[in-house]
Amino acid sequence: MNSNLKRLAVTSFAALTAGSAFAADMPGPYDPPQPVVYEPVPGKQMFYELDVYGGWTWRGGDALGIAEDDSYGLIGGGGKVGWFAPNDYYVQFDVDAESAFADASDDTYAGSIQGIAHVGRDFNGMTRAGVFGGIGRGYNDVSPDSATYWVAGPEIQYRTGNWILTGQAGYLDVFDETRDEVLGDAFFARAAAAHFFNGGRTKLQGEILGAWGEQDFDGASPDDLDVVAFGAELEHQLKTFESGNLMSGFVGYRAMIYDEDFGGGSDKIDDHTVMVGLRIRSGGATLQEALSNGTSFDSPAFGAITQGATAVD
Repeated sequence: MNSNLKRLAVTSFAALTAGSAFAADMPGPYDPPQPVVYEPVPGKQMFYELDVYGGWTWRGGDALGIAEDDSYGLIGGGGKVGWFAPNDYYVQFDVDAESAFADASDDTYAGSIQGIAHVGRDFNGMTRAGVFGGIGRGYNDVSPDSATYWVAGPEIQYRTGNWILTGQAGYLDVFDETRDEVLGDAFFARAAAAHFFNGGRTKLQGEILGAWGEQDFDGASPDDLDVVAFGAELEHQLKTFESGNLMSGFVGYRAMIYDEDFGGGSDKIDDHTVMVGLRIRSGGATLQEALSNGTSFDSPAFGAITQGATAVD
């Protein structure tokens, strides 16, 4: 064999060897896809959220009296903190406070403060289910109508694609014997749906809550009181800090409609509130990740719901 043939043979052998090695690294037509394994990030078992907002409320309805404000400003804020325990159990604590700047002299919501605890388990990263409960106090410009309330019930959440769907139900009542005009002895149910877009950096959420209870406990028999509360919120991620926390801005709307049946007729009041605020969260690089991995459960504004009922009487 001459030198040219030798060189050709060596070159061909090298090419075949390299090609075989490259082919061995390529997935075959029947190779199954490799599963993605999620490994929890060390130090991320704790999650939290902080928010602050301001807003304005407009009121209407046939039960609104001349001594009751038909509009007023408010400010509020709150915080959430939680931990994941072994076996995907979790605990979360919420504290929320709100103050209304109303100057009326009768039956006007003045503010509230509440603390709610959530305990449950996360199943396969898609479903989160547990129970919640807590206490709060709603304030009224007429001090006897200020009342301390408690709530408890089950909750469930399902995460799929770009959606987080939440359901809550339970019972609400007040401790105070002077609970004349506030909402009490009430069952409630809430549904919320959050959709994420813009790469998970923007969230649009809508929700509705119904409560069926009573008021006027000082009479011969309490009056039936139904409440429908609904709202929407648009939140957008503004900044990601080096620590991994997120800052977002939001604009929201909430409505509360009260319908009292006192036997001889009915009275109605409706409250409409627009809010603008800021939030800081932990738990992920986007809003969707943060809410999927952290403080995904909300606590309804029970203080505003119970105290808003005083004006309908």
